[in-house]
Amino acid sequence: MKADEFTKRLRDFLKREGRLRERAVLKLRFKTKMLRIGAAFAATLGPSMPVLRLNAHYGKAILIPESSWRGSLRRISEWVARASANAVKDALERAILKAHYEPERGPLTHLRGADLPIEVEELIMVAEELARDGTLRRFLAPDEVDEVVAKAGELSRGRQLTRDQEERFRRILEPLVTPLCPICRLWGGPSLRGKVILEDTLLKPMTDIRTHVALNRAGGVREEARLYSAEVTLADVIELKAVVENALPGSTEALILAGTLEWLEEFGLGLGGFKSRGLGHLELEDCEVFLTELDNLRDLKLIRALIRPEEEGERMKLLDYLMHLRTS
Repeated sequence: MKADEFTKRLRDFLKREGRLRERAVLKLRFKTKMLRIGAAFAATLGPSMPVLRLNAHYGKAILIPESSWRGSLRRISEWVARASANAVKDALERAILKAHYEPERGPLTHLRGADLPIEVEELIMVAEELARDGTLRRFLAPDEVDEVVAKAGELSRGRQLTRDQEERFRRILEPLVTPLCPICRLWGGPSLRGKVILEDTLLKPMTDIRTHVALNRAGGVREEARLYSAEVTLADVIELKAVVENALPGSTEALILAGTLEWLEEFGLGLGGFKSRGLGHLELEDCEVFLTELDNLRDLKLIRALIRPEEEGERMKLLDYLMHLRTS
């Protein structure tokens, strides 16, 4: 991959995403029975493993944080994207998509493995070009910009990267790759805000206590003398509100989003803890979409569309929105 092509793609991305062109508000309703989103620490009183709560204006409420929704939905999008990676027509996007790697522990990266979308030395030269007009400061901290520019000068004089230097610049320059990854454009990545914005979900405090037998991890057997209790949330319907911005029809991220929504419709969603014990399975019951195309709106129409999308946008069912996302 030539550095000048990579540079052009980054500049095109900034130009394209510098304007809000389309916004969709999705209201998803899920059927469920029980789930568990645990608190970060055990309460002094009550069950040994309480659910997550917060103080709402009407009193205590059970909280499903945005991060729990995001983690589960992003995982589905990654499955969908990897399964259809070979269908991505753009060679650069396909290479970056295949290089996308998010370990359970450790930072997300596209710059590891045998088939890199771009070599680290080339990426340093991309960074130097972007530094000339100040664009690089949108991605990196000022001290990192200075370090990258200095290293580009050394490379131009024939100096080579040591193994430690290569590892360091992989980490520093990762934010230059994430804007060209459709998964990261959709859900966010290093120094990149995702196009899907999710809301926390608040539920009425209806819970139950379940008692479990602890396991001996070394022997893989139950320890009957060791019991513990966990609080679970009881709910018939859970609603999630999502705002999708600039997932433009026919783009790779729009196709991944369409596949993710179809997955939810077909298989549902696993959310929270104790899923292996039957908790946290959500079935998609309904999805209502309010779509606003902002490109041709001006003055008061634009203001109304921005502040009242559910009133001014086009109301559609999920199937119609999927067709819209897949329009070339």
